[in-house]
Amino acid sequence: FTLAFASLKQVLTKEVARGVFGFATWWSCFAWFASSSLGLIYQSYFSHS
Repeated sequence: FTLAFASLKQVLTKEVARGVFGFATWWSCFAWFASSSLGLIYQSYFSHS
């Protein structure tokens, strides 16, 4: 376990962690916006019928 943790620490540098967290942040914001938009479109489309 300690060997795996040490090798993981070598791979997860500060730049990699910043890139991963930035990508995760933007992806979750985009997914939230897209699902909210689709939900509003769905609701407004089916509320008229």
